[in-house]
Amino acid sequence: MNKIVPGIINRRYLRVKAFQAIYAQQIESTDYGVGRTNMLKGIAHIYDLYLYLLQLAVEVHHRAELNIELNKNKRIKTAEDDSPNLKFVNNKVLLILRENEPFQKEIREHKIDWGFESENIKKLWRKIRDSNMYKTYMEGTTQTFDEDQNFAVKIFKKHIAEFEILHDYLEDVSIYWQDDLGFLIVNVFQTIQNLKENTQPEDKILFPLHKNKEDELKFVTDLYRKTLINSDELDKTIDRFTINWDLDRIAKLDTILMKMALCEMIYFPSIPLKVTINEYIDLAREYSTPKSAKFVNGVLDKMSQTLKSEGVIVKSGRGLLN
Repeated sequence: MNKIVPGIINRRYLRVKAFQAIYAQQIESTDYGVGRTNMLKGIAHIYDLYLYLLQLAVEVHHRAELNIELNKNKRIKTAEDDSPNLKFVNNKVLLILRENEPFQKEIREHKIDWGFESENIKKLWRKIRDSNMYKTYMEGTTQTFDEDQNFAVKIFKKHIAEFEILHDYLEDVSIYWQDDLGFLIVNVFQTIQNLKENTQPEDKILFPLHKNKEDELKFVTDLYRKTLINSDELDKTIDRFTINWDLDRIAKLDTILMKMALCEMIYFPSIPLKVTINEYIDLAREYSTPKSAKFVNGVLDKMSQTLKSEGVIVKSGRGLLN
């Protein structure tokens, strides 16, 4: 039985979802309840994207099989048409995905269907087939499980993750899936790397969405709610530590990130200060302006030290040490 890495969701991802929801609420004046519902729906739907990505490899594999069958039935055939190289269609990892019963059951239950994208599946298959990576793989005289596994990962890394048509499709399905793609690709890599040669069709190969659903949803809901209901007070505190800055002139994304970070510092006593600061510096680097990470770092560091000395920030457990 394969070892399953528990939980696709992590706290970094949950912070991003809360950040997106708070930004939408402030830009669009979304009702709190609607914003919360949309945020939780977005988190739940990340599992669909995970299934879509894994099934895409199965669809490409199926397209390769169809190609072989079509070539066999051509009126004028080449030697390759009569005796095709079957190394790709015999890829052990792709066969495990195609034949895995729990995975295919999830595909059916979540109504994951690439059928209407058949032309784009063909384009993706041709892109893979014409690549030097594919040619090198097919020219190999052996076929080990490790080789098949490494090649399956490369398909995602070099082709599926960079397939522009896929990006366009995902953006049409969900405005947030484009941001989620990089995060999910890592989980797909881990899912493939977690497979073993003796994996059976009945084995569970998928990662669950949550490690601890109740705790994770409570965290993201509390972060969203507490940042919004304490928004005015958080703004006043940030204003105090950005005296030389007009709060209205600070990038809106930076302001939201600092408010969320300050909210964590004050209202989440078990999260260490260093963890909070590092997380929001990274989010500023990824989602805001090039200079944001340095600016956010300076403000958060100053706030954390001063508010801790004033007793506004009180940490318990591990957080007390940081």
